[in-house]
Amino acid sequence: MIRVLHVVSIMHRGGIETMLMNYYRRIDRNQVQFDFIEHGFEENDYDAEIRRLGGKIYNIPPKYEGVKKSLNAISEIVSKNKYQIVHVHMDAMNSFALYAAKKGGASIRISHAHSTSMPPSRVKGLIYWLSIKALPRYANQYFTCSQVSADYLYRNIDKSKIQYIHNAIDTEKFNYQEDIRNQIREKHDLKDNLVLGHVGNFQYPKNHMFLLEIMKEYHQINPNAKLLLCGDGELRESIEKRIKEYHLEENVILLGVCDNVSEYMQAFDILLHPSFYEGFPVVTVEAQCSGLPLLLSDTLTKEVALTDHVEFLAIDGDQAVKQWTDAIERIRCHAFERKNQSEIIAKKGYDIRIEAEKLQHLYEQLAKEELNE
Repeated sequence: MIRVLHVVSIMHRGGIETMLMNYYRRIDRNQVQFDFIEHGFEENDYDAEIRRLGGKIYNIPPKYEGVKKSLNAISEIVSKNKYQIVHVHMDAMNSFALYAAKKGGASIRISHAHSTSMPPSRVKGLIYWLSIKALPRYANQYFTCSQVSADYLYRNIDKSKIQYIHNAIDTEKFNYQEDIRNQIREKHDLKDNLVLGHVGNFQYPKNHMFLLEIMKEYHQINPNAKLLLCGDGELRESIEKRIKEYHLEENVILLGVCDNVSEYMQAFDILLHPSFYEGFPVVTVEAQCSGLPLLLSDTLTKEVALTDHVEFLAIDGDQAVKQWTDAIERIRCHAFERKNQSEIIAKKGYDIRIEAEKLQHLYEQLAKEELNE
């Protein structure tokens, strides 16, 4: 059996983590098993399931306690457990963990690109830039979720060396189901409301304040509309404060962390996703599979448009909010016909059953090549 060590921040219900769990659930775990290094010592959303599936979790000191501490811990784990494949999901910080993996003796060191931008902090931006520049010294395999993520993280890497790993989903789970839609809408008393939905952690890149601006303006057009937010995080307090400032307490529902996102996708009428930056949001694949129309920020890669029901809109400028409210109203007035899109999603290469098998074969091929050298 091959054991692959994944290095992540924490295994909460974020996009990267959800993608990893999609693959983990579907891969043949008799042939390839996943283990995880997490930064910090708290129990996270997916930890219990990881253990149930046979994976190990190694908790190391969080980054704020010192980079050296974290890197020494990674190196020791790799060395002690003789991991040959280390797969890192820290984006611009990948080179740090890969340095530690190399020091620990891992021969197959995979960098995975998931994002497209650096944080606004100038100091962090400089550190990230230096880390990206150092990446070829420590990685020897390069994975990405999209072309734009590859362009961001692998600007100094030969394009022929880059492997595309799709953010695939369980298409059957996200099939449109009218009965589930009715159940969720009845639960939240949403029978006749236009339901706008968003799924994402309450963190800066997701641009929740812009979402609330949209809702504030659209409420003037359609007071019956509701905005459902699946997620939680560091910005919750400021989001709650803004909801009160805009007097939207009756129109915005905070659902918290959702372990049944597929059910809420059935209940939504439109998915809004105005992120500042992302590599390839898994939630956009899930929403399209369930037949939803999507309104996305024009900062996202056009690669996410797998169906004809995706529109890209600006998030900057005086008219940005109006563009979004106009688009919402246009969809509402044109009696959108909801259809299951799982076959289209599968044909585009985003069915986890097929993609998990491909990733498994890739790991096996890498391990075999290393053995033969």
